[in-house]
Amino acid sequence: MDEQRKRVRKILILTAVCAVVAALAAFIVKDRLKREPVTLVFVGYTNDAGRMLCLFRGENGNHQTITYSTELQLAQPAWTSYRSGGEAPAGETFTFSMSAPTNATTWQLCFSYNTSPTKWEGYRQLCAGFFWRHNMPAIARKISPRLPGVRSVVVAGFYN
Repeated sequence: MDEQRKRVRKILILTAVCAVVAALAAFIVKDRLKREPVTLVFVGYTNDAGRMLCLFRGENGNHQTITYSTELQLAQPAWTSYRSGGEAPAGETFTFSMSAPTNATTWQLCFSYNTSPTKWEGYRQLCAGFFWRHNMPAIARKISPRLPGVRSVVVAGFYN
C-alpha cells in the first residue's frame, strides 16, 4: 500500500512539473511570434497655408485604440524638439503632420504609444512580477519581456 502511494505521489509531482514547463514554454513562444503592432513611415513634405510640414503615416495593428505622442528632435543648433500627439483607432491607418524644421540639417522623430494590457498580458505580467520579486529576472524577462505602458518607435534620422 505504501509503495502504491509513493508511485501516485511521484506521478502527481511529475505531472505538475510538466504542466509548469509547458506553461512557461507557451509564454515564451507566444511572445516571440508577435510582430511590432504599430508601424510608422515618413511620407514626405507638404505645405499647408504656407507652412512646410513633415507628413507621417502609421498603422495600428493592435486590437485596441492607442494614444500616441510624437517628438521631432532637431540636431541644430542644440537638440531642441517639437511635440504633438493623438489617438489611433484599433486596426486602422492614421496620419499626422508636424512643422518641418527650417534651419536644422538633421532631425529624427520619436514616436511613443500606450495601450492597456490585455487579460492574457495581465496574467503574464503577474507571473513575471512574481519572478522579479523573487530575484529571478532572467525568467521574468522570458515570460514578459516588455513592461506594460509606453512603447516607443524611433524613426531613423532624416535630412532637410
